[in-house]
Amino acid sequence: MNELDEILLLKYLQNNCSEEELAIVNSWMNLSKNNRNRLLEMERIWHSGDKIRFAKESHILRAEKLLYSRIKDIEEKKQNISKSKWLYSTIKYAAAIIILFIGTYFAINYFRFNVTDYEIVTTSKTDPVRQIILPDGTKVWLNHSSILKYPKKFTEKKRVVELEGEAYFEVTKDTKRPFSVQNETLDVQVLGTVFNMNCDKNRQLAEVSLIRGSVKVTGKHDEGMIVLSSGQKAELNKSTKQMHVRTFNTQLDAVWHDGMIPFEDATISEIVSTLQHLYKTEIILSPDIDKSTYSGVLYQKENLDSVLLNLTLAMPIEYTKNEGKIYIKPIKR
Repeated sequence: MNELDEILLLKYLQNNCSEEELAIVNSWMNLSKNNRNRLLEMERIWHSGDKIRFAKESHILRAEKLLYSRIKDIEEKKQNISKSKWLYSTIKYAAAIIILFIGTYFAINYFRFNVTDYEIVTTSKTDPVRQIILPDGTKVWLNHSSILKYPKKFTEKKRVVELEGEAYFEVTKDTKRPFSVQNETLDVQVLGTVFNMNCDKNRQLAEVSLIRGSVKVTGKHDEGMIVLSSGQKAELNKSTKQMHVRTFNTQLDAVWHDGMIPFEDATISEIVSTLQHLYKTEIILSPDIDKSTYSGVLYQKENLDSVLLNLTLAMPIEYTKNEGKIYIKPIKR
C-alpha cells in the first residue's frame, strides 16, 4: 500500500476514523520514514486552520493559485519523477485537504514547512502501550489511540512536544530548557517531573495528574493557569471552560502504562475503593471488615476476579458475586 486513500486521510484528520481505519493509517505510516513525514505535514496544514474561522476571498484565491502552480510545475517535470515523486504525492494530498478546508488562508505557508526534523508516533486501540525515549532522555509511555509528535533534536532554549490522547511522562530535568506538552486544549510546562496527561478529543474533560514534581497547566482558550503539586489533578471542562484542581491518588491515572497498582499503608476499604475506580464495578464491604493497613503492589489484570483472588491470598477476606455486584466479608483464619 504505497498511497493513502484521500477519503481515509480526511477522516483521520477529522478524528473520525474507526479502529480498523486507524490501524490502516498506522500501518501505512510505519511503512517508511517518508510516509511519517507526509502525514505529519498533512496534519500541520489541517490544524493550522484552527487559528482562524473565516478567510478573505483574496487569501483563498492566493492559496489556490500557489497550490495549483506548484502542481503544474511538478507535472511539467515528470521526466525527473524519481526525484519529485514524494513532493508530488504530498501536494496531491494537500489539494484534497485545502479544497475541503478552504476556509483558511494559512495554506499559503504550507510550502514553507520543513517537517523532516520531526517524528510522529501513533497507536490504535489494539496496539500495545508504546514507550518512547525522547532526544533529551525523557521517557514517554503512549496509551492506545494516541498521537505524539516531537522533534528529533530539541532547541537550546526549550523542549516542546504535541500530544493527542493520553501519555505518561518521566521528564529529564533541565533547568535551562523547560519541557512543554501542548495540544488544542492545554499547555503543560515542567522542568523535571512525572505526570499523566489525558487530552483525548472524545472526552469532555482534559486532565493532568501530577505524580511527582511541579507543573504549570494553562488553558489554551483563556480558562486560566494553575500550578500543581504532587498528588493534585487539574481538570478542564471543554464545554463550561472551567478548570479545577482536586487532591487525588494520581498514580491511579497512570496504572495503564505499567499495569501496577501501588499501595502504601492502605486499608482494605481504600484498596477496594481504588479497584472500584479502575474496574467500574460496585464493591460492597461488610461493616466488620479488618481495619489493618497494607503496603505493596497489585498487578492490573484483564478481569477483576483475578485481582480479588490475589487479595484473598494476602488478606483475611473472601468475596461473592450477585447481580453484578461484589460482596467482601472477613474470614477467620
